[in-house]
Amino acid sequence: MDKNAQLRTALGCLNAKQAVALANAVEIQRAMGTETLPAGPILDALRARLREERPARIPDLRRLVVNALEEFLTDRSDEPRVDGLIPRATILPWWDAVRLLVPTEVDAMAVRLKDAIAKDPVAGAAGLQADAYQEAAKWAALVAAELAKPKSDLPVKKLLRGLLADDAKIIAEILSIAKPLTTAIRAMNRVLTHMRLIEERRILDLAPDAITSLKQNYLALSEAHGMSARYLALGVLNRLTQPNQILRLGRALSWKSNDTLVSGTEFGCVGARLIADLQRASQEISAQVSLRGPLPPVDELSQRLSRYFDECEGLLAEMGLRRDSPWGEAILKSRATAADAINRGILDRYTQVALAIMPQLKDGEADVSATPPRGSIPDAMAIGHFLQLLTQRGQRHGFAQAAREAIDALGTEIETRTADLIGEVRETPVHAATIEAQIDAGAKLCELLFDDGRGQLMRRRLANAMRATA
Repeated sequence: MDKNAQLRTALGCLNAKQAVALANAVEIQRAMGTETLPAGPILDALRARLREERPARIPDLRRLVVNALEEFLTDRSDEPRVDGLIPRATILPWWDAVRLLVPTEVDAMAVRLKDAIAKDPVAGAAGLQADAYQEAAKWAALVAAELAKPKSDLPVKKLLRGLLADDAKIIAEILSIAKPLTTAIRAMNRVLTHMRLIEERRILDLAPDAITSLKQNYLALSEAHGMSARYLALGVLNRLTQPNQILRLGRALSWKSNDTLVSGTEFGCVGARLIADLQRASQEISAQVSLRGPLPPVDELSQRLSRYFDECEGLLAEMGLRRDSPWGEAILKSRATAADAINRGILDRYTQVALAIMPQLKDGEADVSATPPRGSIPDAMAIGHFLQLLTQRGQRHGFAQAAREAIDALGTEIETRTADLIGEVRETPVHAATIEAQIDAGAKLCELLFDDGRGQLMRRRLANAMRATA
């Protein structure tokens, strides 16, 4: 076991009060520059407990500054970058670049933070937040300006190459509106917290009162900072459990629920982000499914498809989308990508897995040597639910036809195998118990897929055959 694992095990024995006390002590030492304990590994080991308790944190200067970016930080590292998301991995090289360009100013602010924390660890840091944002905005602008120079002798460009340079520009823009941006988000949080619509920082529903608050602040931001106001919408979008709800703010701002009007505003990047997320979801479905590769777990594929349907239907519900508009065409393209992946060939492979509940021998004869293999019935039912998902929710998205054909073929094969098994009952009644288990499993699947009583009919035919051999 490595040292970090040993540390996690040891600190995992602490109760909540002890974990918070240790975290506070370590953070104060780090902020004061008097570390006697390894702050990073200790805080990493305590991270899960701190998320549960959510105590007031004691920031160092970098954390104090990065608080302004919290709504936009992600563990993802998309290429190209996604509007409104900044990889956490960018923060350390960006901060190194800041310290390289303005070391004296950073050190001076760090001294101010130490003094404030010495007086009051929690309130002191909070009182310095606005000043830290103001100074950091200047530092970030200097970094962005240095990166924009055709030639530079400073190693800033080595720290922030390619996409990291793009991230640095976004950081500078967000920090330039940090104070009004955080004020607007806090106002929304108060409304949603009062309505119990926030859970672990995730916004469960963007209620009308929250939209009113956001609209007022968005308009103020737009008037003062122009296009940068879009980061308010993007920051909120990042926290929504149903991302398409951000379009409610778009409607409130434009007074029209039409994509051609919204897409022509600075808010258009938000709609474009939602469309891009939808396209990404369909591409992930396509990448997960391969005619030659192993079948993905059907539950996992069902979850991906359900999320795709949720996002697509939510987007259509929140915004009027014309089929011939760029956004409308993008949605149709995403549907085609996903629907092409979930084709008849893939569905036939799943139906063969489902038919393991009524196994056959290599020559096609019924195998009455054993009851359905362990796990085959849950697998078959999961595949049945997947096919239902495609025929019911997939109807409006172009997924239903291939699924209906697969269901019909599956039903026909189950009927054929049922007839073979009933014939075996008459010829070799000693296998009746095994045959009954197989037919019962097939009947359960039929009852899930068909509303025509064929499952009950299968059981009655078997009962009649068994009575005839008694």
